[in-house]
Amino acid sequence: MPPALAVLPLADILAAGLSPATVSALRGVLARARGEGSLERFLEEVRGAWHTMRLTLAAFGSGDAVRTEGDGVDGGGEGDGVDLVRDMDMDIDMDMDPALHPVLLLRDVDAVSELLQEHSQGLSAMGNSPFYGTFRDEADSLSLMLDRVSDLVEAWGEAQRLWVSMQGVFGTGAGASGGGGGGFGGMTGMSSGRGVSEVAAALPEAASRFEAVDVLFRRRSAEASSDRRATRIAGLRGFRADLGRIAVECGEV
Repeated sequence: MPPALAVLPLADILAAGLSPATVSALRGVLARARGEGSLERFLEEVRGAWHTMRLTLAAFGSGDAVRTEGDGVDGGGEGDGVDLVRDMDMDIDMDMDPALHPVLLLRDVDAVSELLQEHSQGLSAMGNSPFYGTFRDEADSLSLMLDRVSDLVEAWGEAQRLWVSMQGVFGTGAGASGGGGGGFGGMTGMSSGRGVSEVAAALPEAASRFEAVDVLFRRRSAEASSDRRATRIAGLRGFRADLGRIAVECGEV
């Protein structure tokens, strides 16, 4: 192609005395290129965001803690005084007794949920484009991935909300009576004003049920900490089901 034609503006091409049919065809090609380009850029944005998205986790505890009221943690209501050790990359020994693992709570739930909603709505809106067919399979795959992550975030938030409530009654489960929990627990003051051992003695069956759930939550959240990518955690076998079990058991204790 001559250099002059290679840089010729499209407007000049359309004004070059071409036949109406040719001009119409060129305009159709341009519209399709713009439409497909816009859809492709959005898919790249969604794919890139969730390929690297890492959930923010923080260990529940009383030492070196920060207040988290209004901090995006979906666990513990306003005024509950939920304490969390600052988020960090944790090297947790998975061979350790699960009762000694810290319980990791999900932070920044609102921000993650907003991004999930924004991307899900965008993928849904793509279906209205006349150029959607080319990208249907990838859009459907990304939508399923976002649904899994959304379900994970919702389930984790509900599980930790109920766990925090029960922790305020029974303490740190297996480590409640001796400052256990690997230094992340050892709470001695309960919301009811009664000591941990007194509450457990008064409600032994309930205390035993909570202890089992507490150990499960510690083990599962420790597994999540090794690689905090949201898509990876959402794909952990049985993880979502265990979050549901934790929520149900805490709700029935």
